[in-house]
Amino acid sequence: MTGIPDSVDVLVVGGGPAGSATAARVARLGHSVCVVERGSNVWHRGFAQSLAPGALSVLETLGVRDEVKAVFPRSRGVTLLWGEDRPQYREFADAGGLEITRAGFDRILCSATQRSGAILLSPADVIDVRRALTRDWLARVALNDTRFDIRARIVVDAAGRRAKVPVERIRTSLPLIGILGLWRGSGIGEQSIVEAAADCWYWASARADSTTAAVFFDPRSGTLSEDGSLLERYRRLIANSRLLRGLSDATLMRVEAHDATSRHVGDPLEPGLIRVGECAVSLDPLSSQGIQAAITSGLQAAIVVNTWLRRPDCASAADAFYRNRHAETIQRSRDDGSRIYAEAARRYPTPFWQQRGALQSAPDKPAVETHGRPIPHPQARLRLASGVRVRSTPVVRDDLAVFAPAIVRSGTERPVAFLEGMPVGELAEELVTGAAATHLVKAWSERVGEMPALKVLAWMWQAGVIVESNAA
Repeated sequence: MTGIPDSVDVLVVGGGPAGSATAARVARLGHSVCVVERGSNVWHRGFAQSLAPGALSVLETLGVRDEVKAVFPRSRGVTLLWGEDRPQYREFADAGGLEITRAGFDRILCSATQRSGAILLSPADVIDVRRALTRDWLARVALNDTRFDIRARIVVDAAGRRAKVPVERIRTSLPLIGILGLWRGSGIGEQSIVEAAADCWYWASARADSTTAAVFFDPRSGTLSEDGSLLERYRRLIANSRLLRGLSDATLMRVEAHDATSRHVGDPLEPGLIRVGECAVSLDPLSSQGIQAAITSGLQAAIVVNTWLRRPDCASAADAFYRNRHAETIQRSRDDGSRIYAEAARRYPTPFWQQRGALQSAPDKPAVETHGRPIPHPQARLRLASGVRVRSTPVVRDDLAVFAPAIVRSGTERPVAFLEGMPVGELAEELVTGAAATHLVKAWSERVGEMPALKVLAWMWQAGVIVESNAA
C-alpha cells in the first residue's frame, strides 16, 4: 500500500519496536495498516542501547534478525561490579546480544513494516485522535505542511510513555531518574559495564568510536538540586564511578535526563484501542529487556487485533489473553527488579537498594512435584495430582485468540493448553480418575497418534500433572 489513505483497518501511532511489530504482523495477516511515526527527533535515539540475546528470536519472527546483526556489533561481554567488591567480566557466547542505536534499529523495523504492506507516514504526528459517531476512530495527522484525517476501525497506541490517547499510568517501582551522556571515543574498551554504587547505579555501552554512559538514581536524593548545570552534575557522578572514570579522557558531546521510573496502565485495552510497548508497561532499565518486551507485546497485540477484526465472537478471549500477558509482564518486572536490587543491597545496605530490593509482592512459587520414573507402569491407575485442575483459558490458535482447556498447576506461571501442538488441556480434561495408563494412551492415540500420546503421558507424569490414584 502507498499514498495517504482516507481509512484503514488499523492505525498504529508510533513506529518504534512495539508499533512496528504490531503493524508488520497485522499487515501480513491481510489487514490494511497505517503507521504514523514522528521520526528521529526523539531524544533517546542518539544513544546506544543493549539488545539482550533473547531478543534475537523475536527479531527472527519479524524477519529482520540477519539485517540487524549485519548492521550492529555483537556484545562481546559485560563487566559487572554489583554484589561483590571486585569487578567480574562475563564473556557472551556466540549468540550474545547486540549494541544498537535506536535511529538505525527503528529504520530497519519501519522498512520491514513497509515490506509487509503497511503504509508508513514519517516524519508525521497524530495531532488528535478520538472516536467518530460510527464507533470508528478519527485521527488528525500532520505530515510536513499538510493536515488530514484518517479513519480507522482500531487504534494501536505505541507512542511510548507519552500515550497518544490519555490514560492514567500507575507507578510500578520507586522513582528513578537517569542521566545519559554520549561521549566521543572511549577510555574503557569495547564492552558493556554495569556497576552498583552506594546510592545509584551505572550502565555503559562502549565501542571504538563512541560510548553511551548512564547513571540512575532516586530523584528525591537531592542530586538534581546540587550546584552546577546538568552537564557538571553528570560529570561529577561519572567521576565517582570506579569503572567509568576513564571517560574523563573522552569528549562529552551530549547530556540528557529522563524519567526512568517503571509504570504501567491498569488496563491496556479499550473498545477498539490497544496499548503496546512502553505505552502499556515501561520496565526498569536495569532489566535490559525493554526492546524485547516491546516487540513481544506488539506481536501479542497483533493476535488481539486480528481476532477483533476476523472473529468478533472471540473478542472476549482476545481481551483476556492480552490482559493476562500484561499482568504477567508487570509481575515479572517487579520480581526480577527486586531480586537484582536485593543482590546489590547485600553490598550496599543503603535505603536506595534496600527499599527497591523489598518490592517483591508475589511469594516464592512452590516446587512442582516430579517423579523419578520417566513413565508410569502400564497398569497404574491415575488421576490429576492435588493442586492441578483443567480450566478454560485464552490461547492462540491459527493467529486467533480462543478459549481452550488448559492445565493449571500450583507453582507454575501460566496454564498449559498445548505441548508441541498437542492439546494437552483437552486430553487432561478427558482423564477419568482411576483410569489405567494403557487405557489413557489408547484413548488419546485415537486423537493424536500413539507416539504423541505416549509423549503426553510421559510429560504429565514427569511434570507432576498426574499421579497414581492411591498417592497422597
